[in-house]
Amino acid sequence: METKFVIGIKKWSTMDIHASRGTKVRVHMEEGKVCNGHDSDKEDILEHLDPQKEYTVEDIEVHSFSSVVYLKEDPKEIGFNTVCFLQEQTEDQKVNLKKFLLKAAKWEELLTEEESTTITFAEARERVIDRILQEMTKDNNPPKQNYVGC
Repeated sequence: METKFVIGIKKWSTMDIHASRGTKVRVHMEEGKVCNGHDSDKEDILEHLDPQKEYTVEDIEVHSFSSVVYLKEDPKEIGFNTVCFLQEQTEDQKVNLKKFLLKAAKWEELLTEEESTTITFAEARERVIDRILQEMTKDNNPPKQNYVGC
């Protein structure tokens, strides 16, 4: 009998303008560029935010032409165009526990040489777990493209 456990797979999709306070978002980046929005929207994001970080929705103003998101971590309380963000979506999946633990035992193979010497233990743990789960679930579930690229 195969022992399985349920995990939450983190995926990202286009930000919902009706997302609730506390929703996690990140800047929609592809090939080092902010996707969507006007040039001024992109400039504001690059000037005030770290595109590599996750942010928490504090408030959203929905307008007829565009919507603005305010982020909890932004002390300047600047509103950013919602089209420039992706929203976290968690999807439950069942994973074979034995296969997961066997892959986790070889964690060193899942980090690059640079990663193994420059990141914290917590970052390494998260990256290893993410990479194992991506590998284990990619065969059964092709990646969902919930948003259009830049």
